[in-house]
Amino acid sequence: MFDSRKIGKKIADFRKAKDLTQLELADKLQVSYQAVSNWERGNSMPDISNLVELSKILAVSIEEILDSDKESRIVKKMIDNPEEVNLREAAEVAVLIKPAQLEGIIENNTGSLLESVTLVSLAPYVSAERLMEMVGQVNFTDLDSISSLAPFLESKDLVSIILKQKNLAGDLSGLSRLAPFLKSQDLITIIRQNPELLKDPGQISGLAPFLDQDDLEEIVDSLPEGVRISEDIVSLAPFMSGQYVARLGRRAIETGKSTLFQSLLPFMDTSQL
Repeated sequence: MFDSRKIGKKIADFRKAKDLTQLELADKLQVSYQAVSNWERGNSMPDISNLVELSKILAVSIEEILDSDKESRIVKKMIDNPEEVNLREAAEVAVLIKPAQLEGIIENNTGSLLESVTLVSLAPYVSAERLMEMVGQVNFTDLDSISSLAPFLESKDLVSIILKQKNLAGDLSGLSRLAPFLKSQDLITIIRQNPELLKDPGQISGLAPFLDQDDLEEIVDSLPEGVRISEDIVSLAPFMSGQYVARLGRRAIETGKSTLFQSLLPFMDTSQL
């Protein structure tokens, strides 16, 4: 993993040693002054072609700029024999690779075994379409292993991956971590296709903040009354309308569950009682 700030400081030090201003270095590289400024502040990294030119202009090796033997070897391989670079190597230096060049590497490695950790490293640098193609090559063992990919996937694509997983009821913490990246209706789709999630309202409480109020109330409506009118429902009350909670409260009174009524009372619209 590159330390962009450390590399930026090295570029700045090498530039000053050559008595060049940022603008002069930018002119020699045919890039903007802002690009050089961002490199030196560690906000971005020069791509491989710029690294080669930097090395020549500053009269230092690529190894000296990157300060890493492993990544430097991969960069040299990218320069000399890009067709031999595998996906794991590309993931190590993806921040330095132009999109078209990375696409070429992926194409060259079509059919190769792809590890989830490699895919996660490549995810920020490939298109959503390409990422979904690559996802199909990975065997995810649980939902947590998908969570790092979630920011780079469309909600509908994330749903399709989740639905391929088995025993979601036993992996609800993973689903809760994915919920911020899913639309409410997509969560409903997942819940409906995994009815075991509805056996215990407490299981749904981690998802409740990410469900639209109407969707959550629809889920509660689908629960058996023995589950719906129980202490377990209290954890969902803050995320439902006061009117709906009042309905639950009235039913609690009708069934002699005064303790449940008292627990629900703070969340009720009492005008509905």
